[in-house]
Amino acid sequence: MARGQLVRTFDDRLEVPSTDSYFSSYNVSTLPLLCSWRNRYITHTLDKKKGLRLNYGLRAAMLELSEHSAKDEKLIMVHATVNFSESFTARLEEMNNPISYYGKRVKGYLKELGVDCFWLVIEEGKRRKNQVGRRLHAHIVLAINHESTERLKLILSNRNEVYYNGLGQLERRAVYVATDYEVPMYHRYMTKDKVELMQMEIDDYPEVTAWGHSNLRQALNGIAFVKKVKGVNVGIADYLSKQLDDILLPRSGRNFYISRSLVKKMETRIESVIYQNKLASGMYR
Repeated sequence: MARGQLVRTFDDRLEVPSTDSYFSSYNVSTLPLLCSWRNRYITHTLDKKKGLRLNYGLRAAMLELSEHSAKDEKLIMVHATVNFSESFTARLEEMNNPISYYGKRVKGYLKELGVDCFWLVIEEGKRRKNQVGRRLHAHIVLAINHESTERLKLILSNRNEVYYNGLGQLERRAVYVATDYEVPMYHRYMTKDKVELMQMEIDDYPEVTAWGHSNLRQALNGIAFVKKVKGVNVGIADYLSKQLDDILLPRSGRNFYISRSLVKKMETRIESVIYQNKLASGMYR
């Protein structure tokens, strides 16, 4: 007879970056089990149409960082976005292992801040007007001293990697650092009644609801409403899993990178989850 309890979330809070209507995709009883060490970085597709995916390796990385930052009141969790230039994207496409290459560059940058634990995901955004080649971007998650956010932005603004205009000025939002993130709710996933109810909630109870209307840029991308999530939590690991099934740089086997120091810290947590799941599933008797 199996003993123990199945562990599917790596986190009891089950914070996921989606609207209430998406929660069924993250139902704890139906999430895949992690029972093998070699499967720790597999990306599970929960709902292909909605782009909802889950990667336990990223969740474990996020939880390790969160617990680390919670031990020091000077540390905060941040999410940095670095938009690559077309020329740097082209350089990455020609490399043998571009994800590892960029991850090691970031590791070198962060030494200045005394940071060796971080993880990142490479994604491709929508094409811009007059864009010729591809432009990828990186999402980097780490814990830093609360006074170091501007310095972090500066050291990630490498002229050989991000876009500067003809006047030598950094492109607006080429690099930005956030201590929170927004959850989008798309029109295409909402019924007419759902839209009306959400509009009533925002207009009638603005002091209670966390939701708000999208801005013009978001609306043009099909976003109806947005919710500001304070703090960078485990939900961002799920949010940044949305493109992990699309290998953007074929010469890299995956779209994410976890620093070696963080990988070592994650090992005990992952091994514990695997053992617990095997025990609860009756693999150990």
